[in-house]
Amino acid sequence: MSKKIKFNLLINGDIQVSNVTELQENFYATDVMNYYKNGALAKWLKNRNEIELLEKVTDIKVDSNQEILKELARIFSLNSTDEEIEAATAVYETSLVSKKDNIDNVKEIVKRNYSGYLKLIREMQSQENIKLLELGAQNLVKKYGTFFKMNSLETFDKLSKNIRAIFACLTEAKIREFWLTDKEISKRIKDLVNFLIDNQSEYDFVKVYCKNTDGEWEQVESKDKQIMIIDLRVNLINSNMGNFYKGTTVSENGSSKSLTSNEVNDRYPIFNGLDVLSDIAQYKLYYLEV
Repeated sequence: MSKKIKFNLLINGDIQVSNVTELQENFYATDVMNYYKNGALAKWLKNRNEIELLEKVTDIKVDSNQEILKELARIFSLNSTDEEIEAATAVYETSLVSKKDNIDNVKEIVKRNYSGYLKLIREMQSQENIKLLELGAQNLVKKYGTFFKMNSLETFDKLSKNIRAIFACLTEAKIREFWLTDKEISKRIKDLVNFLIDNQSEYDFVKVYCKNTDGEWEQVESKDKQIMIIDLRVNLINSNMGNFYKGTTVSENGSSKSLTSNEVNDRYPIFNGLDVLSDIAQYKLYYLEV
């Protein structure tokens, strides 16, 4: 009985991968992407009788390198983060430059992506619908995260022409983190907050709460609604299942926790639901729904 010829995948120049476990342990994105693109990965899976994985790999329908790599990471159970996928994609696309036949292709990829980034910025500059702007902010990070990181201040300058766009972007954790750690941008956001408050009647996306609750907790928004605090001048707030901008819970068991205004102002945190406690009426709580 004849035996079939088996072959390994050569990874990172010197690693011979003979099974799926070894591939998972040595999943070098550039090599795996090259093997996927030239069909060697599918042939190797067939050669190793990994039919289920073969079907999943050959059934990939997405087109962009980042989405392909994300699918491959999922298929091979790598549990990779979006940041890792983005970084690995950048390395892979950069590696293409070293191949003479692909230089023009890579330039076109970068040019096309940057054009899409600029187009999105222009659309956000003129958009007034806050929900569409929030979606734009998500795409800014998901699709054009590399360009955003490289041009964070420039992006802020362009979007500051539309105050709605700035506050929509602040609902996106990664943008908020970048902008608030930049002293210049952070200061300019504070100036925009003051402008927004002074002209609040012109901006319908801002909600305002002002009520003496007689020292009792009162629900402002239910737990099924996410809200972002813009400015708070009140004694205490209480957030059910409070999710801060990094997505971590306020307390380990997910219970409510009281926070003073100093702990939320200038940080623009996002909460699931909001309760307020106050024994005065000389305050205003400004927030928007996410």
